[in-house]
Amino acid sequence: MSWVLSMLWGLSLARGVPPVDVVQQLGEGVRVNWSTLQIEVDASAYSPTVASLRAVEQLARREVEAAIQHNVGGIPVTSELELEALLQDDDLGPSLRARVSRWIVREATYGSSGRVWLRAELSLQDTLKPWVLARAQPHDASLEPAGAYTGLIIDVRGQRARPAYAPRILDAQHHVLFDSALDEIQAVTEPPFLFVSDPAHPAATCAGARPLIVAATLAQRSDLVLSRADAERVVGAIEVLRRGHIVVVVDAS
Repeated sequence: MSWVLSMLWGLSLARGVPPVDVVQQLGEGVRVNWSTLQIEVDASAYSPTVASLRAVEQLARREVEAAIQHNVGGIPVTSELELEALLQDDDLGPSLRARVSRWIVREATYGSSGRVWLRAELSLQDTLKPWVLARAQPHDASLEPAGAYTGLIIDVRGQRARPAYAPRILDAQHHVLFDSALDEIQAVTEPPFLFVSDPAHPAATCAGARPLIVAATLAQRSDLVLSRADAERVVGAIEVLRRGHIVVVVDAS
């Protein structure tokens, strides 16, 4: 299967059309970009009684905060877990909730009518870092990747996969090969997965120059099922996976 995917990769590069990001709408003006792992928010405010545009901007910032707080809980973390459950967790909840307010304004537009438009972003990777670190695997220098692969690309197009922050990779018998738990060193800076609509997407370069390329035979929500042959190849490269250089190619929305 890998030679087929390699051929498709070359065709994607030859088309010259920039691949689109994988984006999931969470609510009005709120979406999660699975290619950049940013929660993106568009909000605006208008007040005919407020003379200062800066004051109107503060109203727009409140709209951003409200939109994030209202929608962020619906983000899929695993196939069975949404962010809301983690936000309510006794141990992790406080630190996660504090991170939800770390959004920043990327773009501000001030209209002559007195309306202010804001585009804000919140890093999903930063938000979930306490959870990722809590489940990270102890670093073992004797298990440093020594093979030829620099990462993993899984083609799941046509299988209706649902992006999530930490999917699982399963074999044909649905045994878990990889549960997205990263090496404790890599977990500080790397996300477990990125999702792209095309192998030629710039984000796919995180899999390195020599990625292992496989195809999923089935997707169960965000869990990805591999054939026996591909599962054996993934098991042989499991320490590479724990570095977080995994890209999933899904259907463009």
